[in-house]
Amino acid sequence: MKYQVVARVRSEDPKAIRPVLERRVVASGGFFRPLSNGFEFKVSLEGNSAEDLNRQFLTDLRSREEQTHVFSEWLSERGNRERFFDLDARAPHGTRVHP
Repeated sequence: MKYQVVARVRSEDPKAIRPVLERRVVASGGFFRPLSNGFEFKVSLEGNSAEDLNRQFLTDLRSREEQTHVFSEWLSERGNRERFFDLDARAPHGTRVHP
């Protein structure tokens, strides 16, 4: 399934995680921009679930810098929306939308 993700990445060492974003985000046709303590990015990816894709991203980023956190929102092609902080799904009232 195809997912659109918008995320903020906070890291103790933004320079260390930049190559991961270049490889994962830019190579997939997305973009990222620097923030004071990390990056913000947007990209479309394909995978089994938003949770799996989020976990893969976090694992790749933390392989370069352990003190890295991801706040992300994933929108599936079916219109389902999921939010994550690191590996935990966050679902405040109205966040998960199922057609």
